[in-house]
Amino acid sequence: MDSTLIPYRDGDKWGFADQQGNIVIPCTFEDAHPFKEGLAAVMVDELIGFINPEGKLVIPADYEDVSDFSEGLAAVLVDDKYGYINPENNMVIAPSYDFAGLFKNGYAEVEVEEAGAGQFFGIINKEGNDVIELSENFIIDIQDKIAFVGMDDRYELIYLEGNNSVPLPYEDLDVGAQTDLIAVAKGYDETGLPAYGYVNKAGEVKIDFKFEEAYGFFEDRAIIAQNDLYGLIDPQGNVIVEPQFEDTHEFSEGLLAAKKDDKWGFLNKAGQTVIPFEYDYAGAFKEGRAYVRKGDKYGFINLQGEVVIPLKYEADIALLEEADIEFAQSFENGLVLVNVGEKVGFIDLEGKEFFKN
Repeated sequence: MDSTLIPYRDGDKWGFADQQGNIVIPCTFEDAHPFKEGLAAVMVDELIGFINPEGKLVIPADYEDVSDFSEGLAAVLVDDKYGYINPENNMVIAPSYDFAGLFKNGYAEVEVEEAGAGQFFGIINKEGNDVIELSENFIIDIQDKIAFVGMDDRYELIYLEGNNSVPLPYEDLDVGAQTDLIAVAKGYDETGLPAYGYVNKAGEVKIDFKFEEAYGFFEDRAIIAQNDLYGLIDPQGNVIVEPQFEDTHEFSEGLLAAKKDDKWGFLNKAGQTVIPFEYDYAGAFKEGRAYVRKGDKYGFINLQGEVVIPLKYEADIALLEEADIEFAQSFENGLVLVNVGEKVGFIDLEGKEFFKN
């Protein structure tokens, strides 16, 4: 956890509590985010600034919207454009973007919208310099200092350090957490569907084009599909589980959430059912917890399938996402946002509630 202080809601006001639930920073704010890199975003009079762990407003509440700090910079909205400030509130990258992402390994995705011209996507470094200039080519992902970029008739893998790139002349592309195997689609059969296979970062075919759908690798497993049902393969292209599931997430923490006969359960890497198919919905594991729902109530289970946070919260995902999408459904730094009537609040990994209605 970035700080031992946790956002605490008392009625309609927010402050911060310690891990035992004792209020440390009074509940005087209209909204509050968890601490990131030593600072927490708070709302005062419908504008947002940042406090330090002592509760001092070290960046005035002057902004209509902000991101959390990442790698020493936070995106802020000024006159309908996003730029980036440092912890001293110096504007180090001028407000010129309609979207400004978090920095990761020194790079951030940015976007500009022009009336009548459309959207333009690019990647900048922490000095605000263009690493990939704004264009209509959309950014699919940035991993390992590599950008996966979609173009009109192909894709391209671009190394952000250096001028190297690898053309990927395919109709579709999906990349997971393991960038050494990239799912791509080429050609169309008599049904009008493309065939999917896998290439490496050099563009060499590593798994033949034989699947109706294919997705990126996570934890040495990838989802493939035949006849609208999903199965599993390993990095050699061997089918571990024949397509039989109606829906899945990616592998996470050694387990896969999958849907069969309208119920969700979990498989291990061998394809064995380790948590029964009994839930109306289940999310991927993160920090040893997975979101599970029965009817309109949800809670969380651990990796052994034990319910560690009772299914008592209301499944209003729209409300959660409006409040803070990063913390909706899955834990982040030991916290998750849950529905409490028409309000939201944080709980920790043991289910301790940091709110009072």
